[in-house]
Amino acid sequence: MYRSKIISMFGPPAETHGDKYIYDFSFDRPLTPEERERYRNATPLVSAVSVTEKIEFGLKGSKVDLIDVTYSVTF
Repeated sequence: MYRSKIISMFGPPAETHGDKYIYDFSFDRPLTPEERERYRNATPLVSAVSVTEKIEFGLKGSKVDLIDVTYSVTF
């Protein structure tokens, strides 16, 4: 895969560090019915889930030589 393909798929990166392109997709989502039941007595009250998806592409010249994906969920 080439740098141009990454940009056409994901747009401009959120960050660049030398030969690394970093894309960060963070958002809140509502609880599922199962999660609502599990956390109904939680203190403090849990009303949403924070989701972070991060993709890092390492490049050598214009070619991708590394793809690192991180996914995390925080209640």
